[in-house]
Amino acid sequence: MDAAAKAVKAKTYIDYLRAEGWQPETDSDGDVYFKKEGYTYFLIVDADDDMFFQVLFPGFWAIESPAERQKALEACCFATSETKVAKAFIAKNDKVSVSVEVFMKSADQFSAVFNRCMSACQACVQRFIEKMKE
Repeated sequence: MDAAAKAVKAKTYIDYLRAEGWQPETDSDGDVYFKKEGYTYFLIVDADDDMFFQVLFPGFWAIESPAERQKALEACCFATSETKVAKAFIAKNDKVSVSVEVFMKSADQFSAVFNRCMSACQACVQRFIEKMKE
């Protein structure tokens, strides 16, 4: 991946987020992260695919037992099936994350879908939590 192209795309995300009142930063991989209501979200920067946009909410639920893992798998399936474009999944670190991934006509269209992607991400998290509490 071309580091310069990744930096340009990250700057586009950062400029948009700052204009909207967020305080974004970049991590060591060049991805953009910001906080919302005390939680950290990432915009994964893929310089090789201008049509791809991804919001990631990592590790919001830690799995503490085999029984909880089974319940979390079911809750991930439920939340994913009930939420447009969002995916709940268990990462390698035994924590649940949600990702919203979309294709756009061009990279500059991400600002038109950003708020809706954030809403979908939050809806998927809520559905997961509701299912876990049953």
